[in-house]
Amino acid sequence: MENTLETCRHLYNNALAERIDAYKHEGKTLSYCEQANALPTLKQKAPALSCVYSQVLQDCLKRLERAYQNFFRRVKQGEKQGRASASK
Repeated sequence: MENTLETCRHLYNNALAERIDAYKHEGKTLSYCEQANALPTLKQKAPALSCVYSQVLQDCLKRLERAYQNFFRRVKQGEKQGRASASK
């Protein structure tokens, strides 16, 4: 379980960095589908990913997609970005 969580943490952080880099350098926004379609290639390059069920890896990328959607929804609505306040 610990290895799965650690692998998912690395995947999430690397996918986030990939999205940030793509936008900074190419002005391109990566989608969940693009990153999920790259998973088979990533599994060949990073053997640790092969030890985790593909659905778990896909869910990790879906959580990143939801975080992006929620962030941009808040920006569009003029809400504060970042962590939500616990004192609501």
